[in-house]
Amino acid sequence: MGSAENQTIFRVSEQPDALSITVAGAITEESKLEPPDPRGRRVVIDAQAVERINSMGVRAWMGMMERLCSRSPDVVVQRLPPVLVTQASMISNFLGRARIESFLSPWFCPACDNTHEQLHGFADALPQVLACPRCQGAMELDWDPEQYLAFRQ
Repeated sequence: MGSAENQTIFRVSEQPDALSITVAGAITEESKLEPPDPRGRRVVIDAQAVERINSMGVRAWMGMMERLCSRSPDVVVQRLPPVLVTQASMISNFLGRARIESFLSPWFCPACDNTHEQLHGFADALPQVLACPRCQGAMELDWDPEQYLAFRQ
């Protein structure tokens, strides 16, 4: 039995015209990413609460994306978190042919050590700085912008 920190939360909600999937927690070798057949319906994946992924989790994720993309004409990922953005930036078929609707970027405040994730639409430009919600100081992107956004190419 896996520890709580290795748990994957995988919830599916079916509507007549769409399949909604929420993935949260850690994606590891223990993760069961097995959605029902979308039967041609639109698939919307909300991944905001994914905190960690290991190499076997990458394999499980890519298998899920391949199955979904082969059975649905429209697979959308919303709120892709930094841990998955970095994978998508390194592995060209990490998301299959899914569209990214929105993603999160990681920010760090050197003045107070606060961290923050900012939501962006797929094509949005990243700001040079953000105001820290805690101290109003200038937050910096906690990643090289060009490498971080490589998934958009």
